[in-house]
Amino acid sequence: MPSEIVQYGLHESLIELAESTTESCGVKCVVQMDGSVSMSDAGVETHLYRIAQEAVNNAIRHARASYIEIAVSSENGMLQLMVADDGTWKEPAENLRGIGL
Repeated sequence: MPSEIVQYGLHESLIELAESTTESCGVKCVVQMDGSVSMSDAGVETHLYRIAQEAVNNAIRHARASYIEIAVSSENGMLQLMVADDGTWKEPAENLRGIGL
């Protein structure tokens, strides 16, 4: 479990992720977190953080994003994590040959 989540919680950890992404990669990254989001399970917080971290990395590496938004909200007892970016998306080639390795 990332020590920053234990020490600071999900919101502060995501803010740190966004700030370090902006500083180290030159990609503007922001966090929006609904004030009603409350979690008491550090395991869930860790999973959400790792998912956001991977999505941010993918947006930088594969989509060449210049802006990334991480949003966490809660509605009717359901948590929602959204990571959106302004990067490009490429249609997969129709006639790819290979076994996917």
